[in-house]
Amino acid sequence: MPLKTKTSLVIDELLKAVLIGGAGLATIAAPNSLVALEKPLKAVLKKLDKSVDSRKLAYYTKRLNVVTIDELENGLFEITLNDKGRKRVQKANFELLQVPRVKKWDQRWRLVVFDIPEKYRDSRRFLTEKLKTMDFYMLQKSLWVHPFPCLEQIALIKHIIPELEPFVVLLETDTIDQHNRLINHFRKILPL
Repeated sequence: MPLKTKTSLVIDELLKAVLIGGAGLATIAAPNSLVALEKPLKAVLKKLDKSVDSRKLAYYTKRLNVVTIDELENGLFEITLNDKGRKRVQKANFELLQVPRVKKWDQRWRLVVFDIPEKYRDSRRFLTEKLKTMDFYMLQKSLWVHPFPCLEQIALIKHIIPELEPFVVLLETDTIDQHNRLINHFRKILPL
């Protein structure tokens, strides 16, 4: 996966801020639409990187067509995420998707099992790469294991890649004959 540029990261953060600020809606008092976009960008830039020019970034964001800016009464502008912007936020969140660690392990294993047809090989490859980045362990070619709860994360993967839905199953068990091997593999993250 290519590294994101500073500009791309800032735009992703802006879109997340607009989304969190009211289900994809922000209302800004400003003299024109670009200034309306520039104000939230400045707030995002304070947290991330002050070296990026918020005015240029506002033009770039508008050109990307990821937000809709509507003028309201009294010089207010409404910034909303459009479908393209929502998809970009979803993709940015997906790239950061991880299985959260727990303070006390429940002694259960989570197994992701799949049998994905060859016609979806790109989706299968994408799934296995994502499982690797989420610290799953490949017990067998189509059987991946993790010690922590991950139902929501697997459901999100299946939602984002809908063709995987019928072929990917999440199981939980407290018994695997490879228990010691798994404990050894996950020893750095397991709170034992």
